[in-house]
Amino acid sequence: MDGLPPTLEEVPLEIIENAIQWLNGRDDVVKNRIGIIGASRSGELAILSASIFPRIKVVVGYTPSGVIWEGIGQGGKSAWTYRGKPFPYLRFIADEDFKKRLKEAQEKSSPFFNAPTFQYSMQ
Repeated sequence: MDGLPPTLEEVPLEIIENAIQWLNGRDDVVKNRIGIIGASRSGELAILSASIFPRIKVVVGYTPSGVIWEGIGQGGKSAWTYRGKPFPYLRFIADEDFKKRLKEAQEKSSPFFNAPTFQYSMQ
C-alpha cells in the first residue's frame, strides 16, 4: 500500500492511530468500543497497538508473541515504529539446525515447527 514499507520492517503505528481516528469519525461506529485483532505477527502488532492507544478497548491476539521481534526483510531493523522511532526488538538468531530443518520442510512441503529457534533467540 502507498505509504507503507515493502517489507515487514519499520511499519509505522500511525496507520493504526489513523484507523482509530477514522473509526471514531464515523456515525455507524460506537465510540470508545474499538477493538483490534491479529494473528502471529499482526497479533504482536495488535497487543503493541493496544498498549499505546488507549482508545483501543479490546485486543485479541491469536498466537501473538509477547515480545517485539526483528522485522522481516533485509534484517537488523525493528518491525514497528512510532513517531519516527523504532521500537526495541529481539533479533531472530537462526542456527545451523534451524536452517537444516527449514530446508527439509520446504523440500517436503511439510509443516515447520519454529518454537525452538525463538527460544534460542530469546536466550
